[in-house]
Amino acid sequence: AEWTGNTTLSISELEAALGMKSGEIANGLKIDKGLEFIQEVYGKKGYLMARLNTTPVLEDASRRATYQIAIKEGSQYHMGMLTLIGLSESTINRLKSRWKLQPGDVYDDSYLKEFMKKEMVLDASEIGSPPKRISTEIKPDRQNLTVDVIINFK
Repeated sequence: AEWTGNTTLSISELEAALGMKSGEIANGLKIDKGLEFIQEVYGKKGYLMARLNTTPVLEDASRRATYQIAIKEGSQYHMGMLTLIGLSESTINRLKSRWKLQPGDVYDDSYLKEFMKKEMVLDASEIGSPPKRISTEIKPDRQNLTVDVIINFK
C-alpha cells in the first residue's frame, strides 16, 4: 500500500494494522477488515473523525494491485464529562471511580465498550430487579474537541 496524510501512525504501524503483505493475493474482505482495524486504532488515539480513502491501482503487466490510501486524520479528541443516569448516588460514585478516562485525557473510542464489559457487573440490589436496560451515548463536541459519555440505566 502507498500511504499519504498519516502523521500519527507510522507506515509500519499502518502496514501491520492492514495485515496485507506485498506480493500477497489481493483479498477484498481482508483489506476491508484491515481498513476497519486502522479506523479502530485511530479511534483509540482520539481520532474519531479519521477517514481513509482507498484507490486500487491495477498494473496489467505485472498483474499486481497497489492500494493508495489517503488518510485524513482530523483532530484529536479528549475526554469530556462522564454522566451516569438512573442509579443511586453511591453506585454512580463507585462506577465513576472505576472509569479510567479523566477529563482532558486523550479519548479512547474503544474504552466505553471495554468498560461496559468489565465494570458493569452490578448486583441486582444495586440496579434494582429486574435488571435495568442500559443505553450508552457518546457526544463529540467538534468545537472543543471533547467527547461526553452518557450511560443511562432505564
